Amino acid sequence: MSEWSILLVELPVELIYHVFHFGALESTSFCVTLSLTCSWTRHFVLPYLYRTLIITTLGSNRALLNTLKTPLVRSPTPDYNTKAFPSNLWISAVSNSLLGLFRKCYNLSNLALHVDNFLWLVHSSSPQLTRFTYLPRASIEEKPDFHILIFMIQKADWSLSRFVSTDSNKMSPMFSKVTHLRLAGAIQSYATYLDIDHFTRLSHLAIPFINPQLQHFSDLDSLLLQRKFDCSVLTVYDDEIKQEERGPVRDWIWSRRKQGDNVCMWLSPSTDALQAEWEDEVRNGMSVWKKAEAYTAANIT
Repeated sequence: MSEWSILLVELPVELIYHVFHFGALESTSFCVTLSLTCSWTRHFVLPYLYRTLIITTLGSNRALLNTLKTPLVRSPTPDYNTKAFPSNLWISAVSNSLLGLFRKCYNLSNLALHVDNFLWLVHSSSPQLTRFTYLPRASIEEKPDFHILIFMIQKADWSLSRFVSTDSNKMSPMFSKVTHLRLAGAIQSYATYLDIDHFTRLSHLAIPFINPQLQHFSDLDSLLLQRKFDCSVLTVYDDEIKQEERGPVRDWIWSRRKQGDNVCMWLSPSTDALQAEWEDEVRNGMSVWKKAEAYTAANIT
């Protein structure tokens, strides 16, 4: 018997599960290794393996769809349902095949979407629009509320307010399902890029501060007069904003906090670190909201 096997025998079962739990949350390769070890570790780890999905190519999207269509060759239990496991989805590959994935995974709640994929979801679920691909309202309404990161934003109309209707039955239910919204990309003037009135249930908002010449705090003051958020975050990228440009950010945040607004700052290392940050958050890390609150408490007083 190997030393590893002896160690497992001697450890309490509860401790083994505890170690496996945190290892599986942190590492996909650890999940794969456990799934190939023996039947009971495979049974334990499969929900973790499918919990967070990272789709960066069209090929991986198609492969995942095929996996979800095909029953497991050796299912741990007769009613084992792989489609129930995914809750976190990063998808940068732009395609309407996202809709098939969205239909099948009914517990998705934490989404990171290329802005064009957000367009696919909204357009295909808007009853008043003529479209080739249809996403049933139930595919959205029956899911948990969404925490969404929308990245690669370039244009001011990213929020798709042009699809809003006075008749809620003719409008995509996506807008009313989003409670936490985080934006990333080439956002310019806040006055034109923050048309978000149709996100009626937003409690948390995170936006980037990347262009001091075009992004004015007075526009954020106007937004905060119209909307109250449980937490709003300004994300400052360490590789984009110089030290001397951060002082006005801290001053504005401090002034809003004195007025009772829970406005926070988060210092992100790089715009290139977005996916790594998001993965760390969903794999049992701190959310951007918690990180921003901790950073603000420590640095802005």
